[in-house]
Amino acid sequence: MRHLATYFVAAFLLLAQTKRTGGFQLSHSRSLPVGNHNTRTRLREQKGENDDEALEVGDWRSFRSNLMAGGLPTTEDAESEVAQATGSLADSDTNKEYRMKHVGEANMKKLRSQSPELHSEFEGALTGASNPVFVTGEPEVGGLVARMPLPYEIWVGGREFLNRKKRSKLLKGPKAGMEEKHKDPLYYKAVGRVENMLFPSSGDAKKEKSSSDAETQSIVAAAVKTTAVWYKAAETVVNDLLNEIAIKAIDDDGAVNDASLSPDERDFLNRYIKSTSEWEELGLVVSHGGVGAVKCSAKQESIVLNLNRPLASGISETLAKLILKGAYLIDGENELDTDNDYLEKLYDKDFFQAFAQAFEKSGVCYIGGDDEQHLPGIMLSGVADLRGGVEVVEGSGIYVGGVEDAVERVIAGRNKAEDFRFFIGRKTFAPGFLDAYCVGGTYQPLSAPRAVCLKQCVGLPTPLYHEVLGLAGGEVRDVSSIEILKRKDLEENRE
Repeated sequence: MRHLATYFVAAFLLLAQTKRTGGFQLSHSRSLPVGNHNTRTRLREQKGENDDEALEVGDWRSFRSNLMAGGLPTTEDAESEVAQATGSLADSDTNKEYRMKHVGEANMKKLRSQSPELHSEFEGALTGASNPVFVTGEPEVGGLVARMPLPYEIWVGGREFLNRKKRSKLLKGPKAGMEEKHKDPLYYKAVGRVENMLFPSSGDAKKEKSSSDAETQSIVAAAVKTTAVWYKAAETVVNDLLNEIAIKAIDDDGAVNDASLSPDERDFLNRYIKSTSEWEELGLVVSHGGVGAVKCSAKQESIVLNLNRPLASGISETLAKLILKGAYLIDGENELDTDNDYLEKLYDKDFFQAFAQAFEKSGVCYIGGDDEQHLPGIMLSGVADLRGGVEVVEGSGIYVGGVEDAVERVIAGRNKAEDFRFFIGRKTFAPGFLDAYCVGGTYQPLSAPRAVCLKQCVGLPTPLYHEVLGLAGGEVRDVSSIEILKRKDLEENRE
């Protein structure tokens, strides 16, 4: 009751503070630091604005970031806790120092050479009161999704399923949903592996029987809250299954004969192959739930662009045609159809030459995904006044399209080629699938400053995937710390 009363006092003070200051600060770009309450209030009064006007998108994102950093107030010093939740506590100087050190001087130097504006924004976000990158509950347009490793998918998918069952039981009664069992047996194997790690088998039947007692269960429950423990257990399950499949299904020639595998083993092998092919992908959500700047072929479809799959640095004439016109197969042969009448009307020979002049040396193109690679490419930028550009979502500061104006600007010297990112292909998800993958642990949705989405991902000493997960903190940072140690290509940077 004491905590409950404190919460209501804190909520009252929070509302009172909001009324006094005219609402939370407006921050149109997620990467910009929040301003002073009183200053913003005076500006609103000078402009004759109403305190009760609806808050802008930037308000909610800034407040959410601060709230996740500070949490809900639960102590007796309610007013102090409210100040913490609204941003005065946020992260300590140590955490600010960690952010800058984690991103690294080399990564920041590369961003500065690409765009001083983005560098300034990102540096301000890293040294600001609240963490600029954080985990979100679901994917959102303008946000990121990180492809998580298979051990994470197995454990988090099972854990979230059980949590949903518990919530259902609380809402609907003791029997609600309890007959339903998680379909992934690997999760239960991983839980068993945790028990084996803590209590190795001794061969003593009495001791084995005691492994289900309350004390043992409480120890296991505490242990699985540590990322290193459950991740190691899930990794061991994955490796054991791979070894079993290798012994069972690989013939003398080294080929896999899946006819000898059970349905569960085939399902696991497919998941493993898919996880490997999508290894450490980090994508920007550009359309989701009927919202977004990229046109979908199906209603409510989700579209994601992989940010960290560079195809070429320097855009050749052939690649320029692929970006501007798309690729079409002729009689089954891998040839570009340069005579497509419809697409020929979009860009003439003079424009191709201008495009090459602008981007052949410093332009960068990425593989946005395996889907729809035959379509013309997509261009991203942070240029707000780009003719023909459309903002991915209001307040994001990320724009799609406007390639004609981009070419003119680069040739005229008003922008650099590095200000624009080109993508061939995309990842498409049927309605509801991306949400389901995020709930199941396959993808982790995140919110991040636009500088993360717009900076070129070529030769970064700290890979963009690990830069983002490390900044997000919590379990995803722990997983990143484990996985990055496996990167042999980064050993020189760690020394």
